[in-house]
Amino acid sequence: MTKHGWAVSPSTAEVPGRYCLSCASALRMLEWFVRCVECGASVESETVAERRGWRFHTDSLGQLQPHCPACSSNAR
Repeated sequence: MTKHGWAVSPSTAEVPGRYCLSCASALRMLEWFVRCVECGASVESETVAERRGWRFHTDSLGQLQPHCPACSSNAR
């Protein structure tokens, strides 16, 4: 938990308590969004991003990084 961080779910939530971010992610407790690594634009989810033309290109470490449509066309 020290490595990934914590998520605190309020007592009024469906799943109250403290969870490591990995568990919180698995429980779908976190609101996810996608932010372009080039310009900082964001959308509310990966599904919406892909529908709107966002692409995920690999970086020098082989990790997928999100790029908005404008930055994605520049990355090619």
